[in-house]
Amino acid sequence: MFEEPEGATPLDPDEMEGLKFKHISTRADLDEIEQANIVQGLRWLTLQRGGNILKSDFVCKVHTQLFGDIWKWAGSYRLTEKNIGIDPVQISVQLRYLLDDARYWAENKTYAPPRSCCAIPSSNGTNTSFPEWKWTTCTNICRHVFGTVF
Repeated sequence: MFEEPEGATPLDPDEMEGLKFKHISTRADLDEIEQANIVQGLRWLTLQRGGNILKSDFVCKVHTQLFGDIWKWAGSYRLTEKNIGIDPVQISVQLRYLLDDARYWAENKTYAPPRSCCAIPSSNGTNTSFPEWKWTTCTNICRHVFGTVF
């Protein structure tokens, strides 16, 4: 395993076993290869039309598209405790609550599209920063839910 930068959510040995590229030796290497997969996953997302994106199976499918080339466990719920986020046994329940809320917000125009889309947490449970790829993801989700971004 490699040294984690300050503030990063650490990966435990079982999670590292899911890494498909065994030559990765630094967090920077991992970040770079994940970013490439994320870009590819976002391209896939922009091509999706129709269907109900506010379902847990779609969220898992998006996670698989964003991280599935890198991690064997992509698209699955986290099984370990982290320094942030919720208890792993609560993930499916809390995701359901979030998606139900988002569905209500969309149907009742509770929030402007960017606000409601950005309520969706990041894949690794960290949403202390909001890098460009997450904004792009929110933008794509907003287009699917609301038909517009702003």
